[in-house]
Amino acid sequence: YIATVEGNFTQEYKLILEKGVTIDGKKTSPCRLKVKKHNKDKNKTIVEVILQEGFNRQVKKMFESVGYKVLKLHREEFAGISSRGLYEGQYRVLTKEEVHNLKNVPRGT
Repeated sequence: YIATVEGNFTQEYKLILEKGVTIDGKKTSPCRLKVKKHNKDKNKTIVEVILQEGFNRQVKKMFESVGYKVLKLHREEFAGISSRGLYEGQYRVLTKEEVHNLKNVPRGT
């Protein structure tokens, strides 16, 4: 995911989220975060988020748990299928391997 959050997302909160936080009574699995850009003028930070799991509104709830509001959220990849290089509204045909991977994604992911 690429998340745009309000404010200056700090290293302290990055480490907290990477270890996992409890949301909706459930602790999230460890994840990876990378601060891509901070725009001081607009008071926004762009953060790349790589999850090992995914439940309803997880990314937004994770950031909210440490006091950050998600302003924009974009999923770049799922089950090894990437949207990189595609413009909004554009599509491409999936390979047989990609279709196989989608059919074998565990439920609840």
